[in-house]
Amino acid sequence: MRILILFLLLGHTLFAQLNEQCTINVHIRFGQSDMQVGDTCYPIFQTDSLRLEAVKFYMAGIELWKDNKRVWAEPNSFHLIDATEPASMKIKLPISNAIQYNQLKFSIGIDSATNTAGAMGGDLDPTKGMYWTWQSGYINVKMEGTYSRSTARNKKFQFHIGGYKYPYAAVQPISLPVQSNSGIHLALNLEQLLERLFTDNQFEIMSPCQEAVRVSQQMASLFTLMNP
Repeated sequence: MRILILFLLLGHTLFAQLNEQCTINVHIRFGQSDMQVGDTCYPIFQTDSLRLEAVKFYMAGIELWKDNKRVWAEPNSFHLIDATEPASMKIKLPISNAIQYNQLKFSIGIDSATNTAGAMGGDLDPTKGMYWTWQSGYINVKMEGTYSRSTARNKKFQFHIGGYKYPYAAVQPISLPVQSNSGIHLALNLEQLLERLFTDNQFEIMSPCQEAVRVSQQMASLFTLMNP
């Protein structure tokens, strides 16, 4: 009986180790607070205001590294982050607590191989509104809303950022230092990104182009780690 109990306890411990979870918590920020999609108006440039109607982007190819060596990679790693879906902003990674890491790597956007494979299911399902049927490719980032000084119709702004073919490949790699066995809180501050776009009087991007690549690069540079 004692041997059986010991065996069960050992099995439980091993199971727990193999099912330890590291959670990536994604925070979409505007200034100093978490951003809300809908009726909330946000001040920008002190005298102007904007309202966000949609914010979505793909996180893909999530990997954990230790001292420049990959120690874990998520299979079929495609996550659609949607500001209107709180559950989408928590990514649980089933890793062993024996794995030590100090770096998180991922990409914003969908790689060329996945794009050329055609539309898929799950978070890559075209019904998620992130697939250009006319382009046969995925939208990496979608931001829509209204801005008080927009010159577009109804004060709208629309940024659909994508593209996987040279010279307009918009997928961007990101690498950040992290701590092992703790929750990761990843922040993206959209205020800085939108300020840059509006300063250039840019209110619409709807296809792969050089401007889309530039926006994707700027967005990638704005990811930071924050305290919970």
